[in-house]
This record gives sequence, C-alpha cells and structure tokens, in this order.
Amino acid sequence: GGGGGRRKSKSKASWCSCCGSRVFNIMLFLGLAGLALVYPMRTGGYFSDSSALLPSKQPSVQDVIEGDFGDGSSAAQDQHSEDGNTLVWKVSKVDPPSPIVAAKEPVVVEEVQQAQRPPEMVEGQSMAQEYNQQAKAKAAEAMRLWRKRYSQVDHGPGCARCCQDGERWGAPCLDVDACAAKAPRGGKYAFVYAHVGRPGWPWLTFLHSLKIQALALAEETGGSADILVLMPSKDIQQLGTRHWDLINRYEVKVTPVAWTIPPTLKWWPKHWWPGKADGWCGPQDLMRLHVLGLDTYDAAAFYDQDIEFQGDAGAALKCAHTGKFLSTSGGVEEPMNVGFFAVRPDKRLLRAAEIFAENVSFTEQTGWDNNGFRPAGGYFVGAECGQGYMHSLLYQKSSKKGRQALKLAGLIDAEGKLEFEVAQLDRCIWNYQTGHQCPRVFDCERIRVHHKPTHKANGGDCTKLAARSGFKSPFALEPPPALPPKKWDKLGCLSKYVKIGANCKCSEPNNHVKTVTVEGVVAACEAQTSNPSGDTFGIAFKENTVTATRIDARSCWCDDSIEVQCCILREAGRGA
Repeated sequence: GGGGGRRKSKSKASWCSCCGSRVFNIMLFLGLAGLALVYPMRTGGYFSDSSALLPSKQPSVQDVIEGDFGDGSSAAQDQHSEDGNTLVWKVSKVDPPSPIVAAKEPVVVEEVQQAQRPPEMVEGQSMAQEYNQQAKAKAAEAMRLWRKRYSQVDHGPGCARCCQDGERWGAPCLDVDACAAKAPRGGKYAFVYAHVGRPGWPWLTFLHSLKIQALALAEETGGSADILVLMPSKDIQQLGTRHWDLINRYEVKVTPVAWTIPPTLKWWPKHWWPGKADGWCGPQDLMRLHVLGLDTYDAAAFYDQDIEFQGDAGAALKCAHTGKFLSTSGGVEEPMNVGFFAVRPDKRLLRAAEIFAENVSFTEQTGWDNNGFRPAGGYFVGAECGQGYMHSLLYQKSSKKGRQALKLAGLIDAEGKLEFEVAQLDRCIWNYQTGHQCPRVFDCERIRVHHKPTHKANGGDCTKLAARSGFKSPFALEPPPALPPKKWDKLGCLSKYVKIGANCKCSEPNNHVKTVTVEGVVAACEAQTSNPSGDTFGIAFKENTVTATRIDARSCWCDDSIEVQCCILREAGRGA
C-alpha cells in the first residue's frame, strides 16, 4: 500500500479465537452463493463492447459471459486463438469493481449503478437532457468561433519535410479537409485513450477538451462519437470512486483489453520482463494496437492523454472513414509518433499486428526484423516500442515480414495492393510537438491538436491554451453535476468529494486514523474508500467531521490521493 507501516500478522491465539466466526462466514457465503443461482445478478452499463479485444484464451472469461447490453443487442463475436482456431462467445458489459475494495473479480456495486441513473425530472425536463442540450450548443459555438478565427489565419506552407512514406522524407502531407469532405454522411466514430497501470489523480486532464470534439463531430456528421479508454482488466479494478465519477459524467466507455503486448511477441529488452511496471515503453505503446480492431466503428482515432484540442480534430476521423490509416512524424524526427493515429478499424489489421509479432526481434542497429529505420538514418526514439513496430508494419514497404503479415491477414490482394491507404499529416497542425520543422513564421492558431510542450514553451514554441495566462479555452466543457446515490435522495444534501489526504506521521500513536473538518453538516458518506496505492479505509462522520480509519493495515499512509464521496447539508443544523 501507500503507507510505511507493516501489516500485523495474527497470533496463533487470535487465529483460533476467530475460527467460529470464520465457519459462520463460510456458511453465509455458501448461502448467498445459492441465492445467486436463483436470482441472477444484474449487470450495468459501464463497459463498452470489448468482444473485439478479447482473445479466445482469456482467463476468467466467465466473469463477462452470458449477458446483454441492456439495449436488446448482444455481442457474439468471432475470436481467433493463436493457433488460428475460432471460438465464439457472448460478452456482456461488466460493472466496475468496487471503488472501495480492490476485488479480484468484477463485482456489482449498487450505489454506483444507481448514481448513473437518469436524474429526477425538473420542470418537465431531466437535468441530463438539459445538460446534453447545453453541451451540444457549447460544442457547436466553439467550432463556429474556431472556424471564424481559422478563416482569418495565414495558411502558408506547413512543416518542412516532416511527412514520409516509409522510404523517404519529404513525401506530400495529406490534405485532411479535402479528404474529410469525401466521407459519407453519418457514421460511428470513436476517440480513444489508453491507460496502463494504476490510475492516479488528476486523470484524463484534457477530457473536457475531447468531449467538445466528440459532440461536434456527432452533430456535424449526423452520426455518433464515443470516447473510449482502453485498459487492462487488472488496472480497471484499481479505478477509484473519483475515476468512476469522471467516467460516468463524461459518458466515457471503459474497454478492457486482453493484452498489452501481442501474445506471440517474445522479444523485449534484456532489462525488462513481462509484468515489470517500467523500463520499456512496449506495453503502453503496443496496447494501442487494439484500436486497429475496433471495427464496430467506421473510424477511430487514438490520442495521448497529454494532448489538448485547439481546433477541429474530427476531420481526421472523417478522412480515416474513407479507408485510410493516418499518423504524423515525431517532434525529434521519428518517422511515426504513436501519440496520435486514425484508422478505419478492421479486425484483419489487428490480426496482422499479431502475426507480425511471431518470431520477430529488434536491435538498435537493425530495427525490427533487420529492416532498418528508413527514412530515419538510424535508431530513433521509441523505435523498440510502438513507434518502430507500427512504422515497420504499416509504412515500410521493404519490410518482408510486415508485408507477409498483412497478406496473411487478407489485407493485400493478389496483385500486391493494400486494401487501405497509409498517409501522413502535417505534424505542425495535427500533432504539434514543438516548433521544430514548422515554418519560422507560424501562426499558432493553425494548430488543431497540441501535444507538446506540455507546460512552459521554449523560445517560439506554441503553448497549450490551458497554459495561456488569462485565456479561457472555448474547447473546455465542464461535466454535469455529480449525482448522489439514490439512497441519499431524501436527505436534501449536496454530493461532494471530501479530501482525506495523507497521514504520514508514522511515529505517532493511532496513525491509522485521520479526521478532517468540512464546511456544513455531513448527512451521509460512503462506508469505505481506497486510495490509488490500494490502501482501504472505513469512513465515519459526525456533524462537520469525517474520519477515515485504515482497515487493511493498522498503519499510517503517505499517499495523498484519498477522497470519499459524502453528502453535505448546505445549511448547518439540518439533520439527516
């Protein structure tokens, strides 16, 4: 956990003294299990259809089978095992694990389910409907203002030789707007994030910026646009109450993935091994390959979490809808930067990425499969991770193993022609990463997607809108207000997150307990909570105080991220 204290082991005497209660607990568990067979557990709607991402060799698959999505549809999908056999299973949405105790298996959390319910009707119109109407109007106005400014910008030359075709620099950058104009009306689109490891807080810091893009794209095309977060199942279980609140309020679809590196990939750096949390960027990069297989969408675009949207990014998805794989180069002249790519998803693309992994290796001298680093002169940043892997597979026509993988997946016809087109976009506009290779005189208003610098700009670099003093970005949408659990409906209180914070005074007595004071009177709180380090706490409250007692260990804790959802009366003196 996040604390510095050790967990105390039970003595033999205390172990024996609780045997009776353990027998009772076992009997109670068996009784509840019997009831579960009679009354099937209802699952809710937090997870997106992940059937395209789960392989046939999925452990614990019983957790997610035999369900529906609440809309009358099911997700029976073909899944391909490593040996080419096909299995079919039905995958249901799964409720999030408890935000209170990190469970080993997904569990139903009634309070969280009810917190996602439609709000009470207010003057004939629900709060949710009213918020959605206001949000769509704000997105439309943001795009209108941006287009007005954009029309007044000097659209001179773009980046200097920053686009490549797998063999040479200086290939023409694709005209995205002209391409997007050819996209059919309607369509189902996805903006995609990915996360590996225990989520911290704050999290998805530019989600408010991305939500504007999704709403605007759906309105413009007459289609739909979802926001997805790809995560390994074990990391989903570490999402806390605050994470789920953000997910629900912005209507994000959490999508579990079965692997972070292709199952058949047996190469990795000598200093790394599967399960190691750091030391290689492979897992966080290669997990993004799952975007290639999201074929329930007409187009999907992946973006790093530190990307801010400053203009119309939806055009890249509409262009991808026409049958293209799009990317940009990197800010230090990597041929491909995996912080952004857009694609018309196809399961065959994901299959090609898996086939490419078989018996492939990498060296800093020869690249993937001894195919070199063209058009780069040698090793480049991220070459041993997703940037080199995807570039070799999709862009390098000279990669024999890459072409073979695409052909075996059915993406190259008898004449040797790809069924999709690969192209690159102007990095200075579609994935800005400092002013390197951008025109010397460059209007920052031309930027649609800003990646780097993350904080302060150097020299003539363009900054993020959020870093500009006194500037309020039009591409920022506040989420709807948090809704308290249904059981608090009659309390007349306001749902808030109370910060408990760290209690790192490990040499003091009772260092496993901390009390904080709040403004107002506490009417209710969740019974338990946890911090990102996995420490768990029991919660008590009285008048204007909230007390957290660590229950997984009688120990201090130094993780400052612990919060608990409580309901606070606005007026002192009102009882629960």
